[in-house]
Amino acid sequence: MPFSAQHIKAARLHLMQSSPTMKSIIKQVGPFKARMKPAANAVEYSALSNQQVMRRWIEQGNSRAAAEQFLMFSLGRLDVIPIQDATFCEAVKRHWDVSDADEQTAIMQIAERWQPFATVAAWYLTQVETE
Repeated sequence: MPFSAQHIKAARLHLMQSSPTMKSIIKQVGPFKARMKPAANAVEYSALSNQQVMRRWIEQGNSRAAAEQFLMFSLGRLDVIPIQDATFCEAVKRHWDVSDADEQTAIMQIAERWQPFATVAAWYLTQVETE
């Protein structure tokens, strides 16, 4: 399911209000233009929770990072924190001064502010990091 314009508008507003840093990143990157890669088996996963989808994907031999990407860009889930995405983690560490010690916990705490739109925040952070 693609991201709806209404969801993206709500996400941008929520994220811009979450912190001055995120507001600055959104202004720098511009409009949200994530590309969806609809999965043929999306209907099979649509009724499952994020955790259930992750478990299935990992049981099938996929990585957690691949499962996170599938949730975000094939199923259109807006609330995924891609903790296994190196670019995302580096962006959070750089913009919020997170140290290497206990970084995953710190990143998760920061990202919780972006819920229920963590996927959109992650996209913005990876864009600003790769520009």
